[in-house]
Amino acid sequence: MRVPALPALAALFGSASFLGACASIQPQAGTAAAPTAAQALCALGYSQIPLRTLPTGHHIANVTVNGRPATFVVDTGAGRTVIHRPHTETFGLAVARGPQGTAIGAGGATAINQVRVNEFTIASTRTAQSSIFAMDLSHVVQALDPIAGSPVHGIVGQDIMQAQQAIIDVQHERLYLKPLGGERQTGC
Repeated sequence: MRVPALPALAALFGSASFLGACASIQPQAGTAAAPTAAQALCALGYSQIPLRTLPTGHHIANVTVNGRPATFVVDTGAGRTVIHRPHTETFGLAVARGPQGTAIGAGGATAINQVRVNEFTIASTRTAQSSIFAMDLSHVVQALDPIAGSPVHGIVGQDIMQAQQAIIDVQHERLYLKPLGGERQTGC
């Protein structure tokens, strides 16, 4: 299926860079079709990351926290990336003593602590995160664990999505992130 919104992508990325990237895409033999959004984003250097859509509509991604695999919800409404507090020890994260602040969301207000991470990747795309937050996400994990088929460990928030210029293709269950400077894109 071709995506008719390529002019919108051009406006988003600047016509010159977008059109230059699209010019390098070769249409399939025997067709004169426009490039798909996926092809255009890959040509622009984005990494393509598979998502899994739960029956609730939530999107989950495979992440790695300090070298250990985890499952996180991709949440465009979350300002920060957060791990469910009971999982901090599993991933070698030290939580500071006492609450450092308060997070307010759909689950109400709760204490939140910043924790250092050595490595946080989404699929095989490394992020620049040196810290994330720990808080009680019981309302999330209790609702999603049974339908996710595996424990939900946390939430990928806007801090990562903004820093790496995230684009979510809901229809094709893909997250696109700009790799860190000098790193090769993956998934394309």
